[in-house]
Amino acid sequence: MTARFDVSANLVNTSCGDLSCARAIQPGDLALCRKENGVPWTHWECIPEVMRATIKSRGGLRHLVGWAHLTDDQQARVEALLADVDLVKFKRQGPVPVRKPLAPAPLAAKTPSNIPEVSKYAKDLLLASHRREVRAKQRAKDKENRVPAPAPVEPRKRKERPVIVRPTLATKGRKRPSTSSTA
Repeated sequence: MTARFDVSANLVNTSCGDLSCARAIQPGDLALCRKENGVPWTHWECIPEVMRATIKSRGGLRHLVGWAHLTDDQQARVEALLADVDLVKFKRQGPVPVRKPLAPAPLAAKTPSNIPEVSKYAKDLLLASHRREVRAKQRAKDKENRVPAPAPVEPRKRKERPVIVRPTLATKGRKRPSTSSTA
């Protein structure tokens, strides 16, 4: 992976007063351009010597981002900075591994007094756990005081009605035998 460096940043100041550049770029940060790193290099002089050696060993100044936009004076100054780098010293050490960006500190490590959101979050957690305890106690109390349910009542049986024989077509029109006896 080829390292890409943005040199179109401010090259006029030779000494930078703040440490933002030095903090953003440290030895071991290879293949990070300003877009990937998130923090721009405000001055070329702030790039550590290890990074300059990497640039020199990986094809020099051709692959630098924004190199064509620099003035002749700025290009000469960058070339002079690279000429001072002793590559033999860095070749003995071998390739420098790409350093992963540091993960942000966990919320627990920060003091809640400094961060109101954390204390509010902790307060919400305490309230939620308290509510859970209250609900559990109430459920246990309800279980103890529960009235036993009454025994199930059997449904009433319906009265059986006598079956009524209705006349069919076969018996229709016939005279029924009289039940009264004639003497």
